[in-house]
Amino acid sequence: MAKAKAKASPKRKVTSAKKKPKLEDVISEIKKINERLDKVESDILALRGIAQPQTVPSQEEAGQQ
Repeated sequence: MAKAKAKASPKRKVTSAKKKPKLEDVISEIKKINERLDKVESDILALRGIAQPQTVPSQEEAGQQ
């Protein structure tokens, strides 16, 4: 009975071991993506007719305005 139960259990799938990316590589990819997002955001705002400075003000500066 125990053997039948063991055979009925699903086998674990063997996944290939993936190499973990280096932290520096991940950070650089995130920076690239953020730069692209900033460009797209500025393009969208420009299309809406809103002037946007190149540098985004910090939250403290935005709160004072």
